[in-house]
Amino acid sequence: MKKGLLVILIALFAMSNVNAQFSLGGGATMFSDVTGFELRVNYAVNDQISVVPFFDSFSGISMYGLDGHYSLGDPEAFDFYPLLGLNMISFSGSSHTGFEAGGGLTYSLSDNLKLYGELRYINHVYGATAISAGILYQL
Repeated sequence: MKKGLLVILIALFAMSNVNAQFSLGGGATMFSDVTGFELRVNYAVNDQISVVPFFDSFSGISMYGLDGHYSLGDPEAFDFYPLLGLNMISFSGSSHTGFEAGGGLTYSLSDNLKLYGELRYINHVYGATAISAGILYQL
């Protein structure tokens, strides 16, 4: 868990000197057959591209990584995005790196709050899906 939070903090610090929009948030994630929580930072590089470091924690399983999102809708209202990313999953004393692909939606509730939902296929030593939903606060 500490490694995942460290990855998010380093990514946030590294991008803090760049003039861009950040969103912080979290929610719930279902991975295979377990449910846990998720923390994420969304860094909007421009109107279409976002970089998203995240950390997911489940019962005995930790996953953290970095996704790239490409906006196909209106980021200020209702948005759909495909995603690609790299991640690391740790369980039972071992760690595995892999990639993920999927898509997601965001819906603006106000100028600073958005709901999000994602479906990701995760490839490690075995394939699995993750479904996430939560809220983002734009700084």
